[in-house]
Amino acid sequence: MPFRRAALTPFASGLLVTSIAAAAPLAAGERAAPTPDELAFSVENMDLSVDPRVDFGRYAGGAWLDRNERPDTLVEWGIFQTLGARNKAIMADLLAAAGRNADIAAPGSPEAQVGTVYNAYMDVAARDAAGIAPLQPHLDAVAAVRSRDDLARLIGHFARTTAAPALLLRVGPDIDFADSRSYAMFASSGTFGLTFEDVLEEPPGAPRLEAYRAYLRQVMEIAGRSPAEAARLADLAVAIEVELHAGELSPLEANDPALINNVMPLDALQAQIPELDLSLVFEAMGYAAPDTVTVPEPRYFPVLSRVLRERSLEDLKDYAAVSLVVGYSGVLTTAFDEPGRALGEALLGTSTLEPLGDRAFALIAGVLGHPVGQIFVAATFTEADKAAATDMIARVREVFARRIPTRAWLSEPTRAAAAEKLDAFTIRVGYPDTWLDYSGVEIGSDLVANVDNAVAFRKDLQHARFGGPVVFDAFSDPSATLPTVVNAGYNPQLNGFEIPAAILLPPMFDAGGDPAVNFCRIGAVIGHEMTHGFDSFGRAFDAKGSIADWWTPEDTAAFTAETRKLVAQTDAFEVLPGLFGNGALEVTENLADVGGLTLAHEALRGYLADHPEADVTIDGLTPDQRCFVSWSQTWTAEVAENFLRSITATDAHAAPAYRAVAPLQHLPAFYEAFGIVEGDPMWLAPEKRVNIW
Repeated sequence: MPFRRAALTPFASGLLVTSIAAAAPLAAGERAAPTPDELAFSVENMDLSVDPRVDFGRYAGGAWLDRNERPDTLVEWGIFQTLGARNKAIMADLLAAAGRNADIAAPGSPEAQVGTVYNAYMDVAARDAAGIAPLQPHLDAVAAVRSRDDLARLIGHFARTTAAPALLLRVGPDIDFADSRSYAMFASSGTFGLTFEDVLEEPPGAPRLEAYRAYLRQVMEIAGRSPAEAARLADLAVAIEVELHAGELSPLEANDPALINNVMPLDALQAQIPELDLSLVFEAMGYAAPDTVTVPEPRYFPVLSRVLRERSLEDLKDYAAVSLVVGYSGVLTTAFDEPGRALGEALLGTSTLEPLGDRAFALIAGVLGHPVGQIFVAATFTEADKAAATDMIARVREVFARRIPTRAWLSEPTRAAAAEKLDAFTIRVGYPDTWLDYSGVEIGSDLVANVDNAVAFRKDLQHARFGGPVVFDAFSDPSATLPTVVNAGYNPQLNGFEIPAAILLPPMFDAGGDPAVNFCRIGAVIGHEMTHGFDSFGRAFDAKGSIADWWTPEDTAAFTAETRKLVAQTDAFEVLPGLFGNGALEVTENLADVGGLTLAHEALRGYLADHPEADVTIDGLTPDQRCFVSWSQTWTAEVAENFLRSITATDAHAAPAYRAVAPLQHLPAFYEAFGIVEGDPMWLAPEKRVNIW
């Protein structure tokens, strides 16, 4: 996909499958109930010695913070991770069973495919004996390049038939910004070896940049290069990526639809990069050269042109080899584990790798997302869970629909368009109605071939669909919407969102639990995703999912003025000593938090009116108080300092400590619930509060 889809946290159509062999779902009563340490809502997690009017975050979650430490395998430890750990424990048993049954399961079935990949990954002895031999055909393809035209064909070949990182540039079809019912061809920047690309902005000698350089040197030594040659290759790769990254949009710029929606004739793009024949890239991918392309990175291709002009062909081939080794290192010999662990410690503060079985699960989810999702859903998610979540969605949506006509700051035409957009929302719960059928994908003992074949299967689907109407594969985003992912995601081009099964489980959601907790946890997630359709990014798309300006200039000005309040609030929040929030970058997510919590709380009030028997005080807390404490405990977390620095610089999601309190300060009911008045530290002056949706 060419641009970011809004997800709750930073991390992370098809052919009908007729049957699946899997365990029956666990009934709610059969699941082990989450504990307070797993951030099940509990007074035990509160620090009752603290006045909520002074420090609400500490009041709501201070005892939990005192009792718990972040595992050294993770950058963050909070409810999303505790729920993830519970799901991983379930999957550990399911994957082991799939591995045992792989040879006897129906060929091509999810259990056979998942079990085969699991066995191949867990066979450390075989992986270590093979070394990097499984990658050799790709490395040989790089070595065979003799010209710039060969390089263009190699880029296209890798892009269409392998899981290789996008070399130098990324091209392929996606949903057209101008018409969400059609596909367009996109051209953008390539894939670098780092997720947190802000490292590439650091000066030479900076600790994180040097840690990345050391990592590249180590992996190339493992790949068989001499220490001197590995050091040269590491220096080359860092230099190329630093230069190319400078041509990319900043994270803030990439959140501006006007900056990423750049349609140009292919000839015009080719003129920006005359050193590489783009028609050969498209030809190798099996596409005719398009008349026009959409370029979400408008500054990138002139920079790439300079790199191609100033670097020799051998340099570019060497960089391609480094990119391949780094990209496939996770499915090769475990000798690559230690350099990866050391890099994680230097960049993010994770000093230990996750257990092998958890890494197997992550790999399988990435390449066989729907097959493993089927196994997970069949074992964990009930129709009762889905029905309860669907009812909550309807309640939250009804609140939003009632509120839109009351937005006096909007003109009537814009209110009508907003109502139309909400009415057109597509909302999917748990898992897709139709699973992608991977049964024809060849899966065996070679992990490199497995990941290539799985990716090529998706690329073939993409190729077959290009030129026709858009076909959407539900619950297929590995970072946000696979059924096994503890997250949720809104897609503005589809004007809708998905809530995976993995997040619709305790302690995030308990179908038979306290409504105050449920509404202000998963209900706020639902409202958060709905609000994304109307945040600073989503509002640029219409009810059909196409980029269109349906706002009057006066309404845009009023909206922008309100969001500046959120920017100012975030900028004033001290994430770490001397490091403050990134309000302009985080405004979309922060607005979604405020909107989501506002909608969920109002929906809770409606539910209690319908069910007065649930409107009770528990543990000395009223429903409103439990709602707001539950929200805050949802964002109570232990977070690695390096990770906080990275996400503050690069990610639209604010620090958990900010999210635990700041959105509450925009709800009048929060002040009423805890007797917060002007002069209290938790008081936010009314003129600084937002009341957009």
